[in-house]
Amino acid sequence: MANKNKEILNTYKIRVVYGFKEKLKIVLLGELESGKVDDGMSIKVTFDSGLEIGKWKIIEVLHTSFINQNENPNFKGLIIKCKNLADFELLKTLRVYDEVIELVH
Repeated sequence: MANKNKEILNTYKIRVVYGFKEKLKIVLLGELESGKVDDGMSIKVTFDSGLEIGKWKIIEVLHTSFINQNENPNFKGLIIKCKNLADFELLKTLRVYDEVIELVH
């Protein structure tokens, strides 16, 4: 889903996705592939064509050293706040695990 035609400085590969519908929060567990990630940044999900699907604010960055019994110093968890139930359902149906997404300010 990431746009491969332009240079992306902050990229993140999603490995695991959890959703908390009643709180409209999604937890992404994955690996920071390039750049950095901080609280207050956003994830931007795009199609290969470059069309932006949506942008969601990161409300908290979780630091972890392993996911699914694999260790890596670049593993991070991201807690995303959805704007509404439609956003939550959209992210759920996109099945973003194993996708590389862009992190933006």
